[in-house]
Amino acid sequence: MRLIDVTRRSIGFVTDLFTPVGTIFLIVFLLVYAGVVLPAVWSQHPYRRSAASRMLDLMLRHTHQVLRAIRRQFPGQ
Repeated sequence: MRLIDVTRRSIGFVTDLFTPVGTIFLIVFLLVYAGVVLPAVWSQHPYRRSAASRMLDLMLRHTHQVLRAIRRQFPGQ
């Protein structure tokens, strides 16, 4: 089986399992995890760790603000 066939079957399986929207969230999560969280934890360079840590803090803070704004739009739900 070729790599492209395996990739297509894997994407089809994930899309069937999580729905297209869930698949997008999964991809975004994996990209953020691989691009921000892992460098914050495992980088040997202190400046990379601190930059990744600041970026993670900034992203979490903004996510919290967005979720708080959404909760204000839909009270009691």
